Amino acid sequence: RYQSEIEDQSEDWRVPLAVPILCLVAVCFTYINIGGYFTYIELAALDQGISPELVTQFLTWSTFLAFFGCVLALVCARFGLFRPLFVGLLSMAVLVGMLSGGITNINLAVSMFAFMALWTFADVYQSSLMGYMDRSGSLVALIPSVQGFGQFIGPNIAASIIGAGLGYGTMFLVSGSMALVGMVIYAGIFFYMHKRKSTQVETVAEAR
Repeated sequence: RYQSEIEDQSEDWRVPLAVPILCLVAVCFTYINIGGYFTYIELAALDQGISPELVTQFLTWSTFLAFFGCVLALVCARFGLFRPLFVGLLSMAVLVGMLSGGITNINLAVSMFAFMALWTFADVYQSSLMGYMDRSGSLVALIPSVQGFGQFIGPNIAASIIGAGLGYGTMFLVSGSMALVGMVIYAGIFFYMHKRKSTQVETVAEAR
């Protein structure tokens, strides 16, 4: 077995209720990003003069990358739960934010295809973290509703930005930053658990 998988299983995942709740908040921010991006990516591309037929093809074929995201999540399991999630959310933020400077055929294709793969990739690790922390499943069951809430909020924020005349570029920057907020929340949880584990090890060592 991979070392990181063993470490994840040996980790003390019994955490205060606030920790999995924070994970749900991070999921919400992730889906605010997703909702804003996918609601306006087509309109933004058309506004930049991208061919409607090409945009349609990108939207259609990018959906198949969801399967690749699942395979990638399986391969990256050797690196534990937190590290792949950090990389995934950071990459999602970059893929959205890079469109703020203008949309071309190339960066649109890269953004859409990679974003779709990372969407499912991040979902796997977010759900896995919740599963470890919430053994009862009561909070895990809320994940779909939190995702839906984020997808409701995201397009509304994006619409407000565009309605204010700030343009699609600003919308992409704000949308991408939502993924970074989620990453920061997970980073805080990671450091909390790391510090707690170090304290537990020191306590055991002193007891000996």
